[in-house]
Amino acid sequence: MLFNSIVPQIIQGTIKTAATLESSQRKVEAEKRLDYYQSNQADYIIETLNEHFAHPERLTPVFVNLTRKIIDNLAMVYCEPAQRQVDGTERDRELYTEIAKTAGFNLVMKQASKLTKLLKTILIRPVWRNGQIDLDILTGEILDVETGDSPRDLKKVMVTDYPANGKLDEITYSLWTPETWQRLDYRGNVLESTPNPYKRLPFIPLWDSLPIDNFWVPGGQDIIDAQSTINERLTDLCYTLRLQGFGVPVLKSNDSGKLGVIDLDVGPGTAVNLPADSDADFKYEATEAPIEEIVAAIEFIIKQTAIANGLSAHSLTADPVNESGVAKIVSNGELQEKRQDDIELFRQYEHNLFDLTKTVWNTHVPGKKFSEDATLKIDFAEINSPTLEMDEADKWDRLIQMGQASMVDFAMARNPDLTRDQAKAYLQQVKEENAQFNSIEL
Repeated sequence: MLFNSIVPQIIQGTIKTAATLESSQRKVEAEKRLDYYQSNQADYIIETLNEHFAHPERLTPVFVNLTRKIIDNLAMVYCEPAQRQVDGTERDRELYTEIAKTAGFNLVMKQASKLTKLLKTILIRPVWRNGQIDLDILTGEILDVETGDSPRDLKKVMVTDYPANGKLDEITYSLWTPETWQRLDYRGNVLESTPNPYKRLPFIPLWDSLPIDNFWVPGGQDIIDAQSTINERLTDLCYTLRLQGFGVPVLKSNDSGKLGVIDLDVGPGTAVNLPADSDADFKYEATEAPIEEIVAAIEFIIKQTAIANGLSAHSLTADPVNESGVAKIVSNGELQEKRQDDIELFRQYEHNLFDLTKTVWNTHVPGKKFSEDATLKIDFAEINSPTLEMDEADKWDRLIQMGQASMVDFAMARNPDLTRDQAKAYLQQVKEENAQFNSIEL
C-alpha cells in the first residue's frame, strides 16, 4: 500500500524534470549533435541565414562534415574487434557466442563508442525482442533520468516515444524503476503498468569520462561550434565565388543626373547597345572579395579544432593519404593515451553489459539459463608501432636474462588484459604449440 501511494509522486516528479528548461536545452543540443554527425546540417545553416540576411534564399547552404571526421578519429576503442570470452561452462560460452553474434555486439559497441564521444553520455540496453536479445543504443534527446547521491547511482529512466505524425498529444513515455515499468501518456497518466521482470534497471550508462556532479557529462561543444562557424564561412564563400565569377556589370553614362542601380537584363548571349556618339561605357568589374582569407580561416579552424581534441593537424588534411585507424593511433601519442583511458571505461561497460545480458536472458529463457558465476573476459587490441615493439622486446629480454622479470611478466605487459594465471596458461599453450610445430619448415 505504501509503494502504491508514492507511485503518482514518482510519475509527476519525473514528468516535471523532463519539462524543465535545462532538460529541454539538453535534448535540443543532443539532437543537434546527432544531426551534425549524420550530415543533416542544411536546416541549421538556413536558420542562421534567416537571422543574418535580408534575402537568405539567394544563398545555398554548404557544409563539410567535420564533426563526423573528428568523432570517428577519436573513437578508437574498437579500432579492431574486442575479443570476448566467457569464463564459465561450455553452455555459457555457447549461449554468449550466439547472443553476441545475433545482437551484433561488435558493430553496436563500436557505434556506441562513437556516440559516447559525440554526446558524452548515452545508455545501452539489452532488450528481449522477437525471441532473441537485441542491443539498443539510447541517446539523450529521448531520455530523462533520476539519480541518487552519486550521478552514477541511476534510480529511474524515462524514455520518450515520439509519434511519427509529430502530434504532441500522442507522445508517450516508458518509465522504468527497479520495481515497475509504466507506459504514460503526454500528461503523465498511466496507460499501462507491470512489475519490472528484471528487478533492476535494464540500462547501462556509457560516459566519455566518469561523471563528477551531473549524470550528463559535459564537453564537446567546441567541435559543434567549429562546425557551425565553418558552415557559415563555406556558405558565404560559395556565394562570394558565384558573384566574383560573374563580375559586377557597370554602366558609365554621360547622363550626370542619374546615379544608382539600373535593372539591366544582361548575361551570356546578350549585348548592350550604346550610342556611338556618347561617352557611355559598359563593362564588368571584378570584386575584391577576401577569398584567400576566408579559405585560410576555415583551414585554421579545422586544424585548431583537431589539435585541441588530441588529433594531429594532418589527420584532417584533404591530401589523399590512406591511413588506417591503427596507423592513426601509432602516429599519435596523445591519441594512444586517450584510447587507453577509454579502454578502462569500456572494459567496465562490457562487464556491466554482460551481467545485464545474463539477467535479461535468464528472465526470458528460464529453462536454459546462464550459470550464476559466469563472467566475461574482454581483451582489447594492443596497438604499438613496430619500432616500439622491438625496443620493448629487447628491454624485456635483458630484464629476463638478469633475473629481474619472468616470461609471465612479459606476457602480461604485452597484454594487460591477462591475469597472472591466464598469462601462465597462455605461455604453456605457446610452449606446446612450438614443440608441435618446430619441426615444420616454413
